[in-house]
Amino acid sequence: MIQFHADAIAIETRTIRKELEPVFFTSQGDQADETGVNFLNRETDLGSGRPAETLFKMISENHAAILSAFTVSNKNPAVAVSETRGLRRSFLNLEAMATKISNAGE
Repeated sequence: MIQFHADAIAIETRTIRKELEPVFFTSQGDQADETGVNFLNRETDLGSGRPAETLFKMISENHAAILSAFTVSNKNPAVAVSETRGLRRSFLNLEAMATKISNAGE
């Protein structure tokens, strides 16, 4: 069941990222940094609930990054650019983790 949900999360995250790319992500240089995926490599029992906990944590962090990106701020533009890069990386990491969980049962 977790694999089905992970697949849906990967699809939705990819869709949202692609919709935001023209506005936020002008540079395509960022890649997933494997946050969370390394944990899954150490976790051999999908039934343990650990992958679900990790995925939930990453979803929560991604949600916070989205809220931050859409918050009006008087921060230095360099900080805003850095946060935008972090937002894209957050999307990519969540996609990578969700895909890894989804494919684990195959």
